[in-house]
Amino acid sequence: MVRYSANREYLDTPWQTIVLITAALIYFVSPFDAIADFIPFIGYVDDAAIISAVFASISKDVEKFIAWEASKSASEADNINYPELQ
Repeated sequence: MVRYSANREYLDTPWQTIVLITAALIYFVSPFDAIADFIPFIGYVDDAAIISAVFASISKDVEKFIAWEASKSASEADNINYPELQ
């Protein structure tokens, strides 16, 4: 989804979705978490909660992208030339 959006092939991604994904990734890689990652198990709970919340927020956008990608793949498959069948 990110690659197609960056390449300007898929333009239906709302800016809120891009902001949420970017913020979640920054939080995930940031050394300043609500709970430090070096604490076994509990340190990653806040990261997982953020990722889960963001995915729940953008799930409809992801489903729309998956449908778009499937239709794109289907149309590309229809355009393949099979010389041995001609």
